[in-house]
Amino acid sequence: MPFIVDPGPGYTFKVKYNLNEDLFKDSPGYVPLHYHKEYELMYIMKGSGIRIVGNSIENFENNDLVFMGPNLPHVWQGELKKNKESRMTEYIFLCFDPAVFGHEFFLTPEMQDVKSFLDKSSKGFCFSGEIVHETSAILRQMIKEKRAKRFILLLQLLDLLAGSKEARQLNSQAFNLSLTEQETDRMKKVIAYILNHYQQDISVKKIADYAGMSPNSFSRYFKSKTYKNFVDFLHEVRITNAIRMLSDHSLSISDIAYSCGYNSIVNFNRQFKRYTRFSPREYRQKIIMAH
Repeated sequence: MPFIVDPGPGYTFKVKYNLNEDLFKDSPGYVPLHYHKEYELMYIMKGSGIRIVGNSIENFENNDLVFMGPNLPHVWQGELKKNKESRMTEYIFLCFDPAVFGHEFFLTPEMQDVKSFLDKSSKGFCFSGEIVHETSAILRQMIKEKRAKRFILLLQLLDLLAGSKEARQLNSQAFNLSLTEQETDRMKKVIAYILNHYQQDISVKKIADYAGMSPNSFSRYFKSKTYKNFVDFLHEVRITNAIRMLSDHSLSISDIAYSCGYNSIVNFNRQFKRYTRFSPREYRQKIIMAH
């Protein structure tokens, strides 16, 4: 069952600024894995952690900008830190249903580039470079405006994103889920369990029992919804966390391996190289050289 986006009284689409802990797993406002019929633009002004969009699993940090098509499952989970102030996340999100423009609007010749961009967004886009700052300026202005000016800014924003050469697709294939309420709840539980317990030993049998399924049924079900095997998905979550931890030079590579759920340094090195093409030590040196 899709997440319901309420634009609020007097509005046909939603744009909102937040400064809080809503992205964190222990926050009362935390939104788990979800999807909805609206397009969404998520701009992280300040914060860090892991985001899942479709089957793309990546770290996010300041100035992370992602655009997603309808029914593309997603979740942002912030990095838990000891200092409460340092874990505050500042972000703006925009959600709109294309129907607010009318069904014929995107068929006009002037809107063909925007229509093409929206059609491709079922795979998700991540943006970098100057367009992030340009988008930020429009979003900040959009929050202040009402009525026609807000609509004009939305069109300006879509035209900007559609013309960008700095867009990277997050998924190799389109996601367009239409799950029953029971299936949605099950996937929320499974993804949340993985994100919150990846440091532990999670076998297929264990996660299948948690989902109330047999191991074979769960494996087929998980791959049909995420297009990835469960074991590959789990490794990717672990390695994504390890990548972020490598920038903390007070942690040894063995500490990071165990913190991410690997009891064998050899296996950690093998999996890390499989996903990044570098060993953990090589990757850490790469980070040092980049800074």
